Amino acid sequence: MESKIDSSRDKAELIVEVAKEKKAEDIVLMDMSKVSAFCDYFIVMTAMNQRQVKAVSDGLEGKLEEEGIRLWHREGGSDASWMLLDFGNCVVHVFEPEARRFYGLESLWGDVPKENLG
Repeated sequence: MESKIDSSRDKAELIVEVAKEKKAEDIVLMDMSKVSAFCDYFIVMTAMNQRQVKAVSDGLEGKLEEEGIRLWHREGGSDASWMLLDFGNCVVHVFEPEARRFYGLESLWGDVPKENLG
């Protein structure tokens, strides 16, 4: 199935929409296009516990698959405090609060444009 999503921005916006539906919090869209050769956007979000990390990740995988968007790689598991979903030009990071503070992705990439979306 071919994707109906035309741009990486449209894909990122779909990811944010699905994440909000799954009650992810503190969603930040980071524009990596000028500093990264491997993706255009990081989408970073918080899920309150392992069950929600899994629910958000599964919801994203399911909806993007319905839209014809391929999951390239997944890191983390059902008992993980974080999950990484690589959808090619958009990479999603779903963290429990403590893991998000520990990894500090927003501060590692402090010079990229960011949008707080939820």
